[in-house]
Amino acid sequence: MTAIPAPRNRPTPPIPATPAPRLRCPGCDQESPLADWDWKHSGGWGRQFLLVEEIFPGEAVPDSKLLQTLEGVSGAPWSYFYLQD
Repeated sequence: MTAIPAPRNRPTPPIPATPAPRLRCPGCDQESPLADWDWKHSGGWGRQFLLVEEIFPGEAVPDSKLLQTLEGVSGAPWSYFYLQD
């Protein structure tokens, strides 16, 4: 019987830093990075998402431990928003 070698644990490479996308306010014509906008959890942007379905806006809120765990895994801060279609 031949032994199967154990898989090597390889760290996930970090996501390369890119300039933050910017958005221009139609009301005052000021341009700011998307991360600076206060979306009030009704919209958002990102490069990684965790989708939880069948939750109505405001019905559930992720706790800080989940958001901290996601930050630890991804190396970037996390927030949340609701999307209702």
